[in-house]
Amino acid sequence: MLTIADLWKQGKIIINRIRFGLVLLFLLAMIGAKDEFQPKMFLIHMVGTCTMGFYCAVAYVLEKKTNPCMERHIGNTLDHSHGLHFY
Repeated sequence: MLTIADLWKQGKIIINRIRFGLVLLFLLAMIGAKDEFQPKMFLIHMVGTCTMGFYCAVAYVLEKKTNPCMERHIGNTLDHSHGLHFY
């Protein structure tokens, strides 16, 4: 039986993995097409991609430091208040 907190946590992890994959794909594409870009355009795209990578890294670290007891408490509160259960 999955609680809302379990689904929420799994969703966050999957979304962050997708973001990491996109950052890698964007970086490889940018490096491969570097000669086709004007220097300013390349710099703008790299700053944006690196910003997304930084955001992914921060989200990963915060996910690892999350207190699992608090997540169980949130999930139990939601389950009892709304009667939502996923089987």
